[in-house]
Amino acid sequence: MTAMAEPAPQPTEPANANPRAGRRRRGGWRPLIAAVALLALLGRGLGWFGGAPEEPADADPAEVEQVARERADGGAQASGQGGATDVSTPAPDERADAGAGAQRPAPPEDAPPPTQAVPAPDADAQMLEPKGAQDEAPAPTLDDDRFESLLSLVDLRLAEGELARAGASLAHLVAQPLSATQREVVGERQAGLDDARERAAARVVERLRAGEVLAAERAAARLLGSDDNAAVNEAGASPLARALAELDMAGDWRRAPALDDAPLPAARQLPRNQRVRLRWRDDEHVGAVATSSGEHVTVRVRTETGQSYPRVARVDCEPVDVAPADAIEMAIACLHAGRALRARLWYACAFLRGDGALDERGRMLGELLR
Repeated sequence: MTAMAEPAPQPTEPANANPRAGRRRRGGWRPLIAAVALLALLGRGLGWFGGAPEEPADADPAEVEQVARERADGGAQASGQGGATDVSTPAPDERADAGAGAQRPAPPEDAPPPTQAVPAPDADAQMLEPKGAQDEAPAPTLDDDRFESLLSLVDLRLAEGELARAGASLAHLVAQPLSATQREVVGERQAGLDDARERAAARVVERLRAGEVLAAERAAARLLGSDDNAAVNEAGASPLARALAELDMAGDWRRAPALDDAPLPAARQLPRNQRVRLRWRDDEHVGAVATSSGEHVTVRVRTETGQSYPRVARVDCEPVDVAPADAIEMAIACLHAGRALRARLWYACAFLRGDGALDERGRMLGELLR
């Protein structure tokens, strides 16, 4: 029996063989790339990543188009959640540049510099800005409380009749930076002070006509002020000089005359029993000259308990019902004692009580005091 040859075995495929396996082996990386690209786009839209994912250079065009559509859908979804987003598909060369991190080309050297935006001026700043560059800030003025305090001091001294001190206080107030209203008030006080000075000068003249030189000096001291304030003295002396215009003695009545070129004769002594007026123990008394020697006199004064004999400086007493010639001798004695104001008042007393008629010593004295 002839043996029959067995047919050669044919290669068999495994039972779990999949006809698509070859296709997966040939193109299985493409779905993976698409999934990664989709995940990167979603992560960028949600803020997970800072930049777009890189794509391989050899990606299939169909895959690239599919990724672009998915990016557009993801960008629209992100814009609906957090704000407007540009969903336009970049050109392939732009994506390649962005993916490769390429920088934009530098501008040519002769290109003009980029224009910077200038911020608009602030409206509030324009309102606060001065109209002109040369405008100056308003000068400061004296505070109202301080002004009222200084003004009240002027009013107090005017009420007390201290005209020289009131004038000094008013001069200090005028030197302050005052407003227009304050200057108007100060002008009213100045007018009041001028009127008070005129009235005080009239009272001085009235006392001189009566032969009361010591009382006239006290009134004149309130008008003229202290020895060291020449400006106040001159302001007070002006109404006094106008009231005694016939004497022609303008200027500071406290000024001591120059005696170098005009030797001053000695004053005659007061005669015994000459009735004189003096201030003693803070009171005014009338007595009689007991003795007279040099610059002092001894006066007999009657008191409640008897008699007293105070010794006083000759210039600190005055003859009662003084004659013009005696007034001239008192003026000369005051000049020797350095009492220039009292000497001028005694000279004015002699002029007024003699109706302008003076002897030779009186005329000499007038020339010296002018």
